[in-house]
Amino acid sequence: KWYEIEKFPTVFEVGKCITANYTLQADLHVRIVNQGIDKGKPNMIVGDAYTPDPNEPAKLKVRFFSAAPYGDYWVLKTDYKTYTMVWSCSEILGLGNTQQMWILARKREIDPALKAELHKVASGYGIDVNHFTPSVQTGCDN
Repeated sequence: KWYEIEKFPTVFEVGKCITANYTLQADLHVRIVNQGIDKGKPNMIVGDAYTPDPNEPAKLKVRFFSAAPYGDYWVLKTDYKTYTMVWSCSEILGLGNTQQMWILARKREIDPALKAELHKVASGYGIDVNHFTPSVQTGCDN
């Protein structure tokens, strides 16, 4: 289980206590289960991800609706056991793009020094870390 620590705000991800579970399937796709609490009620969405190029396992394609196209979901930095930082950029009708980014951790909080290091890594990719907002991980059931 991964806890959302920070994110770029999106209209499709609201609430608190957001977690993500990733499970490798027999067909080598990854089942994603995102859960949280919105307005006091539990919510959940299930997605699918896969790696189009086995030589670049950190660059996945993901979608949460079967009719939707797959979007980029790139793991920019992880230690595989305590934290991961993911970035996504999608084109909008050829007019521009929208970026999403998440810092996830195995615990509900991470060391501020690690968060600062991850912000520095993101900035090194030219990503504006001022878009990050803290995710609420208090008042959550385990």
